[in-house]
Amino acid sequence: MKFYNETLKRNISLDEVAVDVLNYICEDSTKIYNVFVGADSQREKGKTCYVTIVSITREGCGGKFYIHKTVVKERVTMRDRIWTEAFNSVKTLQDLLVELEKLGVNSLDTLIECDQVHADVGLNGKSKELVNEITGYIEAYGFKAVIKPDAFVAQCIANKFTKKF
Repeated sequence: MKFYNETLKRNISLDEVAVDVLNYICEDSTKIYNVFVGADSQREKGKTCYVTIVSITREGCGGKFYIHKTVVKERVTMRDRIWTEAFNSVKTLQDLLVELEKLGVNSLDTLIECDQVHADVGLNGKSKELVNEITGYIEAYGFKAVIKPDAFVAQCIANKFTKKF
């Protein structure tokens, strides 16, 4: 799985994302960091574009993100797309935690919080009937489920990159 980082201007693997996240943290170890993962999808002309984002924020100082994009030739229902988004987000966060642990970063470290999945569902709109299912799925893996309007990684960042396919 490759991720694009606009700062680095290149594709990197998930283990390289973990190294870059660790380097970012080491730049200023006096701050608190949050790692969020979220996804969005868009259908167009018989294709579906899925975008999964890994975002790291430095409290009070912005952050950076990494983009994984997949375009598949299939028309799927909104329900299937949202489930795929949730699966991709959970899997990505699980894999990232493994890579960070290999580097000696403990997910329980007080310097970094790495337990939120931003889901592109909310209590208003077409996705409201999926909120309990999706949040239950995310929480079953031990992560915090964040939904719209607070799910900025899915709703804002990932959404931006689904438009460019």
